[in-house]
Amino acid sequence: MKNYVKMFLAGIFLATAFPFTMVLLLNGRQGIHKEKQLDPVDYQVLQQMLTEDLSWMSDDTLKLLAVLYRTEAFCVGESSAIEQLSLSELYGEPYGRIYQAIESTSGMAVTIDGEYRELPFHKLSVGHTRDGKLLGDSYDYVLSVECREDKEASDYVQICTLSMEEILRALGMDYTEMADKDIAGKDDADSADEQAKQQKITLGDFEFQRDSEGYVESVSLGDQTWTGEAFRSLLHFPSSCFWMKADGTTKTDKTGAGGNTGNRLTITIKGVGHGFGISLYTADRRIREGTPWQDIFSCFYKNAQCITIP
Repeated sequence: MKNYVKMFLAGIFLATAFPFTMVLLLNGRQGIHKEKQLDPVDYQVLQQMLTEDLSWMSDDTLKLLAVLYRTEAFCVGESSAIEQLSLSELYGEPYGRIYQAIESTSGMAVTIDGEYRELPFHKLSVGHTRDGKLLGDSYDYVLSVECREDKEASDYVQICTLSMEEILRALGMDYTEMADKDIAGKDDADSADEQAKQQKITLGDFEFQRDSEGYVESVSLGDQTWTGEAFRSLLHFPSSCFWMKADGTTKTDKTGAGGNTGNRLTITIKGVGHGFGISLYTADRRIREGTPWQDIFSCFYKNAQCITIP
């Protein structure tokens, strides 16, 4: 009798599990993890978020970021047709969390005074975000906010070393050619004595202009000038809030006066990103401590409102 009962229960189990097992064998996890197809804007947001390492974010911070990217798409007013990849190519823990963040915030965006506006954001400030007016009067809604939490981040300060040759090469300049000319770009006299007096390019030849938070706004070398963001991009710095040091002299003043003759430079960089708008690290900390993620927008953007589009 017991054997009949066991066989009966085993038959029920096989009948119940067989369809599930076949779907899993034929289609993999995609077959049992059914998700509705995202609209073009949300799929664009998905692809943007999948290009970043967001593993450190809480689920609610992912929702906040999804709304920021969606608002950016609405602000631009374009949503290009993107071929939707199969789940088998994207499936994984990062995909699942990001997908859920996008799906759960579907149709949500942020307006400033009832309009879609550009909402700059970055990973990590230097302890205070930058005033939007530095970008122009039309960005006066981007507030300067204290973010003490950012100073506790593991990547708040990063240090690297570069030679002057490496820096000039990254800037598209020839080090040897620059050293044989004065900084104004004029050739030295042909005399060997005068050429012998010509010093190589040093840190003292650069001029740095900074804002009140320490971010470099512009860098000048002779007749060449770069914005702080362009300069840091060429040198692959995580932020434009950086200081260069050689032979014990650090360039900390706004004009960049007072140089040194060292060739190897130590660069100290604070923060990650341009420093405007939401600091995602601070947002994540505040959300984990209980602040509703929808309330973060108004902390960094004046008259911001998170809305749901019907």
